[in-house]
Amino acid sequence: MSSQPNGPGGHDSGPGDDGRAREGYHDPTAGIAGAAPARSALTLRLVLAAFGFIVCSIGAALAVTVVNAPVPAAVLAFLAAVAVADIIVVTRRKLRGRAASSRRGPRSARRSPRSGQNSHAGLPRYWR
Repeated sequence: MSSQPNGPGGHDSGPGDDGRAREGYHDPTAGIAGAAPARSALTLRLVLAAFGFIVCSIGAALAVTVVNAPVPAAVLAFLAAVAVADIIVVTRRKLRGRAASSRRGPRSARRSPRSGQNSHAGLPRYWR
């Protein structure tokens, strides 16, 4: 018997798991009392990162040209670069999520567990 973890987080990932994030995986309240699993706010994060990029870029340009302050301009330019990196990460996550959901098929075609059918039906996979 190996002491190595079986999958992400040390749990058995099961057959067909390609290591992608699962719906409600980090949501400890997913499915309790019939609540829907939490969804990520990637669109909000994308909008905020774009706003931060625009504000920091304009601020860095103004700090260099109008105020002639290189240190604040460098800080704002660094924050603009961080915003660009965040935009790239969020865009990749959104594209990966759309690709994964298109592989699963329409929501109506997926089976939902009936109450009493499985005692672990409302629990996240890592609690089972």
